[in-house]
Amino acid sequence: MLKAAFPVDINSDRATFEIQYGTVNRATHDNTKWQYAQFESCGHRYADLSDAEFGVALLNDSKYGYRVKGSVLSMSLLRAPTYPDPVADVGSHRFTYSILPHGRLATGDEVTTAAAILNQGLTRFEGYAATAKSILPIAFEGDGVELAVLKK
Repeated sequence: MLKAAFPVDINSDRATFEIQYGTVNRATHDNTKWQYAQFESCGHRYADLSDAEFGVALLNDSKYGYRVKGSVLSMSLLRAPTYPDPVADVGSHRFTYSILPHGRLATGDEVTTAAAILNQGLTRFEGYAATAKSILPIAFEGDGVELAVLKK
């Protein structure tokens, strides 16, 4: 197992993990047998450890196994299982991940936006100038709202 681990100077009893269309909080301590047995947690684009003063998020573009215990954020990069695929993760690999320090408890907007940018990358394309008649067929507003999919 290859992991990237980052000790940070944050004490919090909970970490936030992004899941599909939301987040989930999980304990950072081992007070119960279930918590002690928890090897890693699933997360999509980030795991975040925050307190009332500041926080740090670990962002990635393709890895989904995190572990936050105490004040250490870590992410699983490679595994070497022999079953069911004896050559899983063999070969050359490239990883993209990032550490994002931020202020106070993250509202989700700052971290989610940074994670989306890391995952989507930068693309330049020739667009069309907006006109007064150019509107989306929907409207939404509010903090923490993300337009993830729009289909005809």
